[in-house]
Amino acid sequence: MELRHLRYFVSVAEEGHFGRAARRLHMSQPPLSQQIRRLEEEVGAPLLSRSPNGVALTPAGRALLPEARLALAQADRALAAARRGARHDGDHFELGFVSSASYLLPRLLPAVRALSPGLSLAVREGSTTQQVELLRSGALAAALLRSPIVGSGLVTRTVTREPLIVALPATHTLAEHRELTLIDLADEPFVLFERDLGHALFDQITSACRTAGYVPDVVHTSSAMATIVHLVASGIGVSIVPASVAQTAAGVVFRSAGDLRAHVALDLTWREDSSDDAAIATVLQAARQSLDWAIAA
Repeated sequence: MELRHLRYFVSVAEEGHFGRAARRLHMSQPPLSQQIRRLEEEVGAPLLSRSPNGVALTPAGRALLPEARLALAQADRALAAARRGARHDGDHFELGFVSSASYLLPRLLPAVRALSPGLSLAVREGSTTQQVELLRSGALAAALLRSPIVGSGLVTRTVTREPLIVALPATHTLAEHRELTLIDLADEPFVLFERDLGHALFDQITSACRTAGYVPDVVHTSSAMATIVHLVASGIGVSIVPASVAQTAAGVVFRSAGDLRAHVALDLTWREDSSDDAAIATVLQAARQSLDWAIAA
């Protein structure tokens, strides 16, 4: 029995659906189903009862689930301990970030180097889901994520809050206005960040539109903020983005909306058992000192 088989089983059991579990694991559904069947063959009994609406645990599956969770947690703790030891030995710090935070790195990284010149800092981009999994496994020391982050064993501290602004193609008729209202965008196609990869920003934007009286017509989503900006520039649609994105945007203009008063938070998140790590304190201090739009958390 391999740990990956247990991880697959736990994901399917928790999601209650092969498709959702496959998305959570960043794999396609057929290989996931095959791996679960191999685990069932090794156990010698079915673990899941399959139906068109999803799956349910069999008696064997209910018996295996808590033990599988325990085995995975122990394996994660062992791996995290080894990786923390490696980081400390070499003064190496692995920092994750979501793509919407990438525009803030040119401010943050020099600030970290100024506070701790001997710290070797490496960065890794990924979705919120990916970053949380890497944090739990110990592959990352900390990550810059959009709140809220749900789950135990993690510590979250807000380092900045950015206003949301409207991104328009430079040739759009609304680009002539210095300030807009959200209702001005009611009939526009929207390009937004993929909700499955980080729901906080997507939900905040769509909620603001609903408050203004309409549901946005989302015609395209992307996992990268830079791609969203390029799609806006090409005329695919409009978007609402964190203010830091306005730094680089050929073919795009950015405007504030008088009734868009929401701010989107950026959090530094790390494992609870790493709270005494001096490097995390350094990165947290650098982030709060160097990032604009800061509002006391």
